[in-house]
Amino acid sequence: MTALERRYRQLLLAYPRGYRSAYGDELIGLLLDTADPGSSLPPPKEREIGLRVEREFGAVLG
Repeated sequence: MTALERRYRQLLLAYPRGYRSAYGDELIGLLLDTADPGSSLPPPKEREIGLRVEREFGAVLG
């Protein structure tokens, strides 16, 4: 597992367990396929989205 994949999986933890189970691997694959070559961090916008989802829904869906 690459550093980028680990970071994407950490961001995916912001989503509900059922969503991660159903779509997690597919989403990770898509994100890795579209990432810049050699990147070890998700782009800032993707990190922001993950944090926003966690902030908005984490306490409710966690």
